This record gives sequence, C-alpha cells and structure tokens, in this order.
Amino acid sequence: MGDTLNLRDKIKGYKVLFVDDEEFVVETMQDVLPMLFKDSYFASNGLDGIVKAQDNKIDVLITDLSMPKMNGIQVIEALKEKGNETPIIMVTIHESVKLTVSAIKLGVLDFINKPFNLGEIAKAIEKVKLKQENEKLQMRLILQDRLAALGSAMDSLSHEIMTP
Repeated sequence: MGDTLNLRDKIKGYKVLFVDDEEFVVETMQDVLPMLFKDSYFASNGLDGIVKAQDNKIDVLITDLSMPKMNGIQVIEALKEKGNETPIIMVTIHESVKLTVSAIKLGVLDFINKPFNLGEIAKAIEKVKLKQENEKLQMRLILQDRLAALGSAMDSLSHEIMTP
C-alpha cells in the first residue's frame, strides 16, 4: 500500500484515458482512477476513446486490446493517423505474440494482464513518466553537446579572425 501511495504522489498530475468494453471494469475504474490522477476520462468502446483522446489533452492512454467493433490496435492506429502521440499502456486477457508485436511496433510502452490491480496501473504509468523524463534528459544532453561544439567553433573562428 505504501508503494502505491508513493507512486500516487509522483503521477497525480497525469490525465488518463481508460478505454475498455467491459462495463464492470469501466465502472470500477471510474471509482478508483480519480483518486489516483488529476483527471480521468473513460470510454466504453474504441470510437468513443478516439474522440475523448482528441478532445482532451491526456498524458496516458490505457486501452483494452480485445474490444468489439474496434480493438485496441485499431484505436492506436487511428490516433497515430491523427498525429496523436500519447503514451499507451495496453490491458489484455489474451496474450498473442502477433498482437503483442503489432502493439509494440505502434509504440505501446507497457502491458497489463487482466485481472489487474491499482498498483499495476500506477507502476505502468510511472514507467511511462520515467521514459518521458529520460527522453527529455537525453534531448538536453544532445543540445548541450551541440552548444558546446558551437562554442568551440566560435572560439576557434574568433581566434582566427583576431590573429593576423
């Protein structure tokens, strides 16, 4: 329980969209996720999930893999086509290598097996947050390296101009 509370403090500002076709799962998550996240949105099918993802600036999408009409892979593909790069966590009861590979190719960052608990959701989102922070740090390092190289080039050029 202490680990979950600690994680809650780290991810409480996140806005999460949870998409699942099982009414009981969605109702349960509607009771639980608002305690963990700043804003929680819910959809009971893929089409509604796409609309809510586009209408709300969400930080993480948690989607079920197996849903009627539009499965989790199709939801992700539709969002990617619209330019949405929201980090994705996939929830599934079915483990298929083919679907798992497809999901990873589309950028799914983590998988949670059903039945799941709140701690698993929190840890998966913490992984997403850490990945995002890591990417930002890497980008800063690249920019610092480029600025250092530019500074060296300017010093060298300045020296050449000043030296007759």
